Amino acid sequence: MDYLIIDFPPGTSDEPLTVSQSLPNIDGMVIVTTPQAVALLDSRKSITFAESLKVPVLGVVENMSGYTINGVTAANVSVEIAGPGGKTIKSTSDEDGNFSVTLDIFKKGGGKSTAEDFGVPFLGALPFDPGFVRGGDDGVHKIVSDPEGASSIAFSEIVKQVLAQISDKPSSSLEII
Repeated sequence: MDYLIIDFPPGTSDEPLTVSQSLPNIDGMVIVTTPQAVALLDSRKSITFAESLKVPVLGVVENMSGYTINGVTAANVSVEIAGPGGKTIKSTSDEDGNFSVTLDIFKKGGGKSTAEDFGVPFLGALPFDPGFVRGGDDGVHKIVSDPEGASSIAFSEIVKQVLAQISDKPSSSLEII
């Protein structure tokens, strides 16, 4: 096994404590959050929790960060979309009539600011992508079905950053009991 990734529920419940105490030489934790204030509170607690266990925080990922709408209209036309919080988002279509706008449904930037506040790396933002739900239902993961899509590219960049951090560390053998 090259890597073992364990997905914990939000917060500082017994699961991460038990795993941290049971598995020696954990390379680190990645804190995944959404941009809402309540989720960020849990993320901040998780970073403090990891630090108290002396488990390195490899970084913070902001999940569900923006939902991009792509559309087609006449060429070089200004388009206005009513976004969350009463904001109007403007875009202009290109010569082929394609336009794109990103709606910050769950706010934006909380993951990055949390990482900065705690002095840990911000690994990146993953867009809100309904394709992950459909992929789970269909049995074909979104990253496999659309490897050049925005979500796949964002995820790949995050993985590269994590691998860069843990590949520099000496490998330890894990005894599975």
